[in-house]
Amino acid sequence: MTEASASNYWISSTALSITLNAMGDADYIQANVASGAMIMCYMRNIDGLGYDAGHNYRRWNLIANPTYFNSTTEKYVYAAIPRKQQDNGTALIVFPSERVDIFGKSATEVQLGSEDYYYFFLGGVISPSVVGGVLQNRTWTQRVDTGKLASDEAIAAGGDNTWWIYNAVDDTVTFLKAIVRAAFDNIEAKYATVKNLIIGGETLTGVANDETPKNSRVDVVTPDYLFGNSDARYVRKDIDDRVSSILTFLNGVHFGEDFEKDLHGAGIYRDEQGSWHIDTDYIHARKKLTAEEVEVMKTSHIKGKVVNSAGGFVISRIEKIAGAWRCYFVQQDSEGRRVYNSMRKNDLALCETFNLVDAGGQLSNHYWHRRVTDVGTDYVDIADNTKAEDYASGSDVPQVGDEVVQLGNLTFEDRQSAIIQSAAGEGAPYFKIIKGINSFTLPDPIFLFDKQKFEIRVETPANRGKYIRLQDFLDTMQGRINAVQQQSDKQLVIWFGDVVPTLTTDPANEWTDDATKELHEHDIYYNRSYVETGGGRAYSFERNPDGSFSWHEITDADVLKSLEAAKRAQDTADGKRRMFVHDQPVPPYDKGDQWSNATYGDKYNNDLLVCVRPKAAGEPFDIEDWTSAQHYTTKQFQAEFNVGEKRISAVIRDLSTGLKRVGFNLDGENSTFDIVADTFKVTTTTGKVPFFTSGEKLNAYFIDAKSIVAEGIKAQTIDAEGATFQNITVTGESKFGGELDGASGTFKVLRCLNSNREPTGGIYFEERGSQAIMAMEGDLGMRKYVEGKFRKRLPRFYAKDVWCQGQFGHYAKICAVVKDDMMYVHHGGHIETNGVKVQLPTVTVKSGGSDIVCYKIPLYAPGYHGADGDNGVVRDVDNPALHPGLTDFEREIPYGAPIDMVIFNCEQPHSYVFFEMGYGKEWVVFNGKDNVEVYICDHREIRKLDGGWVSHYLYVNPLWLTPSKSKETPGAGIIYTGTVDFDW
Repeated sequence: MTEASASNYWISSTALSITLNAMGDADYIQANVASGAMIMCYMRNIDGLGYDAGHNYRRWNLIANPTYFNSTTEKYVYAAIPRKQQDNGTALIVFPSERVDIFGKSATEVQLGSEDYYYFFLGGVISPSVVGGVLQNRTWTQRVDTGKLASDEAIAAGGDNTWWIYNAVDDTVTFLKAIVRAAFDNIEAKYATVKNLIIGGETLTGVANDETPKNSRVDVVTPDYLFGNSDARYVRKDIDDRVSSILTFLNGVHFGEDFEKDLHGAGIYRDEQGSWHIDTDYIHARKKLTAEEVEVMKTSHIKGKVVNSAGGFVISRIEKIAGAWRCYFVQQDSEGRRVYNSMRKNDLALCETFNLVDAGGQLSNHYWHRRVTDVGTDYVDIADNTKAEDYASGSDVPQVGDEVVQLGNLTFEDRQSAIIQSAAGEGAPYFKIIKGINSFTLPDPIFLFDKQKFEIRVETPANRGKYIRLQDFLDTMQGRINAVQQQSDKQLVIWFGDVVPTLTTDPANEWTDDATKELHEHDIYYNRSYVETGGGRAYSFERNPDGSFSWHEITDADVLKSLEAAKRAQDTADGKRRMFVHDQPVPPYDKGDQWSNATYGDKYNNDLLVCVRPKAAGEPFDIEDWTSAQHYTTKQFQAEFNVGEKRISAVIRDLSTGLKRVGFNLDGENSTFDIVADTFKVTTTTGKVPFFTSGEKLNAYFIDAKSIVAEGIKAQTIDAEGATFQNITVTGESKFGGELDGASGTFKVLRCLNSNREPTGGIYFEERGSQAIMAMEGDLGMRKYVEGKFRKRLPRFYAKDVWCQGQFGHYAKICAVVKDDMMYVHHGGHIETNGVKVQLPTVTVKSGGSDIVCYKIPLYAPGYHGADGDNGVVRDVDNPALHPGLTDFEREIPYGAPIDMVIFNCEQPHSYVFFEMGYGKEWVVFNGKDNVEVYICDHREIRKLDGGWVSHYLYVNPLWLTPSKSKETPGAGIIYTGTVDFDW
């Protein structure tokens, strides 16, 4: 590599100043030169670096700019000398990351620098800002040498015969001769290199390390060497230490200062029999604990109710949002494991505490049951009291620390099940398995523990909501199997479902061939659904005379007895059951005994009855001791008349279908009168409003219907509060009064009338060619202010394009104040505030062979992030009432705002570039910070704007210019039109 040496150049020792770690940023430096600073260079046989025409050394004006480094690597200080000679030639101070030769090539002959310059290494080397992944301040690892080129200026500045040199670049003094002896009261040095240090007559030459002999007397011992486990042969007793080999304890280990067996402390010891013991307070196994025998010496308990369901969480923080409370939870458990959100939208969240006592000593239980309106990564939105259907009556407000459990879901069936157990509280003790939880009212469980008799009960498949002992259910199942086996003497399967079975429904739809169907011949299917949908009946899978298979309804009384009686089956205390066949029973008989083929007067005919009132031997028979065990009897109809405390009902049912054929129900509590009948006739002669008019027509006063279909309606006034009208055609002189809410449709003209109903303007919907026009007649104005949690402001008019045929003016423009790397936008509502604070993004601009980091100033929609680009990051909206995530916070951000005036008020010089100008834009820039200059990229160069100066700019598409630049080039299309110094 051909490199320049210090004898090939010279710079005044006071010409260049470089400050590292400027503004606390390790990758930002402030580089400046004194006014009139120059560099002289000479290298023989290199074009442009020889003598000038007067046989003098060539010289160039020297400039240096503040620079952001584009990498954290080591940096070198070079002077870039232009190869072409020109008047007022300028040399630049640059900071490459590699050593290059005079031509800008690396040691591997890669061209790193521009070929328009020669590169003189000034000797300065700056340390990296990141070492081993750790950020640190940069330092000088090698100082800048201002050169020794023999010239009049260099000689006047002092030659090599001086014994010290002052370097203004880094503000240091270099001693050129050895200091043999000197007396110092105090020496402070950032860096000091000492080859031999003599203390008390003893010479120290180095720092001890792992290779230092143990008997060394000349090496300094550091804390790392003393306490850093550098000698693996010993185990330390006074500090933390690590053992890499097996350490054997022959008798045991005691932990803590107060170990005493079976009392306190912890220890491992061996007893007299040679068995080992661990004596401590707690043992926690993170994965698995295996033991031959475990002796439990403590009884624990759980207070309250235990719910096993699909989700749950503990509230750690609450934030009120529109229509809900946003409840946050910690995403990491006590063992450091990440916790995911197990709640889902439309879950029903329950919080319930028992036996709490408030600060006053009063009972203060806490309960709420509410819908989940939305979920996030670390939060669950719990509905507030806005909608009554979103919470259970009596629900409290969620609180921090609430333990919340999921108990049901409004839409998803796989989240509508739960297992609930409780040993205390209302209805306790109980154990319930519940499914179908889709409201705040829990449905009947499919499995429960009877608290009175301490029996396990299950829901009867034939009668939803009714329960029998589990053993009874199993007995009835065995009875069904025995009954059918006696009839067919073959193996069978009993299927349960909720529909009338066919060959296309489950389970027969899976029996695809005759061989499989033969295996299922005589199988029984029991429809456990409601009577209205064919429930309560049984079917047998049989072969037809033509060889095909189908389901046949079972009519055999014994089989029906077994399948239908389960819902009311009850055994006597000793588990025995009597079966009376046909003949009238003679006491004794007990609850649960059955009477098959029962016939009694006109009440029963060949029916199956079950005993509900026991009789002892010798007591008389009573038909009221028995009731039908079947869902319906062989009678076709059954009449009922019931008088209750608050209601009266009279109903006649069709027992074959279970449907009401005719009847009425009077409900005093709800003031309702319901009638079921195919034909209904009323005759009335009294009342303030007759039920029928004198013309034997129904009085319209009594009509309250969801829908009315009529060929024509004529009336004076129709009050249709809460009604919806569809497919209406209004003709003639029609008028609409009052408030019209939510109207939409097709309009040709909307006229504006004054208080005298005189036309004063309107909106006209027209078509000009193929273009639709909405024409406004009259003035268009905006009233009042826009107010909310955001700042009060005037209303805005948003439009894509505005073409003004008449006058156009404004009261104010949107301004932005730039302070170093921040921009403060003063739009509507923020005229007198600190403005919306936006962190400016950066871009690296090539200038003179150097990389200059410029801040990007968006002139449209500052703070917007989207497909169009990055317009900075909003740091603050100057509104303490709002924070990120709230809707009103977003309304403070100036999305869509055009910036027309930019005011700089910087503490340090920086470079900037404008973007987001659209096309054909004009704006004004004012540097309002006296004595602090800024640099602005335009179409030609990076131009300095001194403090107190005002500049005017316009932007055009750079592709309209010749020569042109790409639109992506920073500053392209920005035209500087003039400046003036406003010296205030």
